[in-house]
Amino acid sequence: MAKGPKIGSLLNQYRIVDQIGAGGMGEVYLAEDTKLGRKVALKLLPEEVAKDQNRMFRFEQEARVAASLNHPSIAHIYEIAESGGIHFIAMEFVDGQTFSQFLSKTKTKPELAKILKFLQHVAEGIAKAHAAGIVHRDLKPDNLMITRDGHVKILDFGLAKLVATPAWVQDDDADSSMAATEIFTRGTSSGTILGTTGYMSPEQARGRNSKVDSRSDIFSFGCILYEAVTGQRAFKGEDAVDTLIKVVSEAPPQLADLAPNIPADLQRIVHLCLAKDPEERYQSIKDVAIELKELRRHLNSGSEYDDPITEFGEDYPGMESAVRTGFRSRSPKTAGDGEAATTLDFGRRGYKRFIPVAAVFIVLSAVIAGIWWAFYRPAAVSRIESIAVMPFVNATGNEEIEYLSDGMTESLINSLSKLPELSVKARGSVFRFKGRDIDPKKVGSDLDVQAVINARLLQRGDVFTLSLDLVDTESGNQIWGEIYERKMSELASLDHDIARSVSVRLRERLTGADVQRLAKPQTEDPAAYQLYLKGRFHWNKRTVPDIEKSLEYFQMAIEKDPAYALAYAGLADAQVVLPAYLATASHEAYPRAREAARRALDIDDTLAEAHATMAAVLHEYDWDFSGSEKEFKRAIELNPNYATAHHWYAEYLLNMGRYDEALAEIKLAQTLDPLSLIINTAVGTFLTARGEYATAVAQLKKTIEMDPNFARAHFRLANAYESQELFEEAAGEYEKQAILVGRPPAEAIAERRKLIEGFKSSGARGYWRKLIESGEKRLAQKAPDAPPPLILATYYAQIGNTNRAIELLEKSYAQREPGVLRLNLRTLDPLRPDPRFQDLKKRIGLPQYDDGILPL
Repeated sequence: MAKGPKIGSLLNQYRIVDQIGAGGMGEVYLAEDTKLGRKVALKLLPEEVAKDQNRMFRFEQEARVAASLNHPSIAHIYEIAESGGIHFIAMEFVDGQTFSQFLSKTKTKPELAKILKFLQHVAEGIAKAHAAGIVHRDLKPDNLMITRDGHVKILDFGLAKLVATPAWVQDDDADSSMAATEIFTRGTSSGTILGTTGYMSPEQARGRNSKVDSRSDIFSFGCILYEAVTGQRAFKGEDAVDTLIKVVSEAPPQLADLAPNIPADLQRIVHLCLAKDPEERYQSIKDVAIELKELRRHLNSGSEYDDPITEFGEDYPGMESAVRTGFRSRSPKTAGDGEAATTLDFGRRGYKRFIPVAAVFIVLSAVIAGIWWAFYRPAAVSRIESIAVMPFVNATGNEEIEYLSDGMTESLINSLSKLPELSVKARGSVFRFKGRDIDPKKVGSDLDVQAVINARLLQRGDVFTLSLDLVDTESGNQIWGEIYERKMSELASLDHDIARSVSVRLRERLTGADVQRLAKPQTEDPAAYQLYLKGRFHWNKRTVPDIEKSLEYFQMAIEKDPAYALAYAGLADAQVVLPAYLATASHEAYPRAREAARRALDIDDTLAEAHATMAAVLHEYDWDFSGSEKEFKRAIELNPNYATAHHWYAEYLLNMGRYDEALAEIKLAQTLDPLSLIINTAVGTFLTARGEYATAVAQLKKTIEMDPNFARAHFRLANAYESQELFEEAAGEYEKQAILVGRPPAEAIAERRKLIEGFKSSGARGYWRKLIESGEKRLAQKAPDAPPPLILATYYAQIGNTNRAIELLEKSYAQREPGVLRLNLRTLDPLRPDPRFQDLKKRIGLPQYDDGILPL
């Protein structure tokens, strides 16, 4: 070790004030930053570390990342520097006492709520570091500081790798730390703490340092939590080796035996943190923080229980009143026992309350009941009338259960949408936020809602933990929150349980018909439910392979439960969209969709989705326009928040020539699903139909800003430009659309140039001829992006080739393509005098108009 600096000397801008620590990591000095006028701690690196270039390089890499951490519970690293041959780290100076001192020096045992507050903040700080890829590796009470103003700070993030590894825990990755770390505090004699073996994870104790990841810190955190609530270390042997043996192979003494009066959920949290196998621990320290926060909330103002707590015990004086209000346990078992029941045990003279483990369905039931209670409770200051359910976060990170987090989100949206006087944003809009950090105020502004629901889904074995909170978007304050734990095997009775929970809360606000509609269970088979969710997961991806995969899952769900109405509705939805992707001929897909929708409605005639799909079949394939409108209106009556039903109904009204109604309906769909690409594109199309070209262009450009890769928006923008005879701009949008649907860029660029050349040489007629040339070529090649006959017919109509245009329309009619209903297109105006055109309209049953209203 190089000779330390003298008191009063300078290391760069740092004036040495006092030595406050020494140990395996080197000496620690209190210094004054003469440039910024603040106290800092300078940690001098051991000479053998500073001379090892490889070791220093790895350390500096991690320390730089650690220095970038910005969290109130992490002591900040200012810089890594060198002065006069002395290498040192300048760190935040924390004036206070260590967490171990806090625990040992308090005259009476600290209140549990205060302990949980400190450790919740510690867990949140660790989560911040883990998110940046930093593992502490040496968490212990002496690396946690309680400042004079009552805040907690974690010391030495990113530094543990520097400490030499003891030979008896060494392996190939010998640069990782297992040994002592120093602390620096005001009020200790030396600040040196040796021996941290009692806080190592089993993988550290075995020397398997390549296996050490963030879950190792979770084990160490569990050791700290155990010690904080019992006053004893979880693992303590006669010497370091004996302690390591206990860490690897022995369970700590039962928490309930040492502190019988703590909540059962706290026992469970500690138990999971201290699992020997990292796979059986919490997989994220953030989930520990969430559960500690929830536990604190219940300790401070928890829910009421039927049985009073008559005695809390002597371990935590003053805590009886804090816990008297009760704490709702959400675990499948009490730590240390093998029972599936959830219990609370507050000591010998306390009480034990049994809460049966329910289905994930019941989770959603309670969520809906809680939301309604928050919205309509008599004491509510202001009534919330609009809400967005954000995509549930798959906190496990396992892609194989992504369908479950997405499916539960959609199920909650659908259930809430059925409730009266509540506007619920559609799936399409909220899933635009998937994978992003959710800022409630921004969501409130973007979606025009008063509240959002955030949720995290975590899997541990067969048990799922779901944490939810309802947040006011104006203030950002939490209105309501809850954590639930349920078994995967019990997923079956969601709809019935939702109805029961909601009707209990809202008996005076729900009509008998509403209760009956909500109360019908969909399936009692959990396997069928999971297959249905997988089907919806793939259906929502809206690619041909995924839609075809969804058909398989829906069919398997039906095989599991032949009376599963939602599965039939899913099957109908998958079939009805296939013709739009040119994946299945209309005469094949639509009859299948009709049959599946009919089966769904035979089982449950209150399914809005099935009514909307039946309406689409009647409209687009059967050409039963009066029957279609009846079904659309029924779907909207059953679920006024179902944006897709409003969208499809608007398309129907447009084809019927009822433009004003159509525009109102598509704008209502946009209000319900403001970030839906397909609906926003439809709004632009409708505005073009109205002749409001500038507004239409602005709307379509806005849609493209949402997602520049949405091909249909580029196609409709090209149509809008064509309506204004801005053919060069239209050609540019066709080029983008062609590339997005898979045409080689060189081919798309060449076609754009041909369109522009045609326009420049022969005006509009030359432009349309080039479009026809390209379209006919792709049609002959049966290319996936070949234009439908109707579109090609509009091109021929522009150049006066009536015979070819009518021929293509008759082909569209024979194939019963949905596009043939768009005979009111303005671009078909040249065909209207032809008796064959009027006869075609009559055969279809469309209203007879002299002039077209639609652009394309």
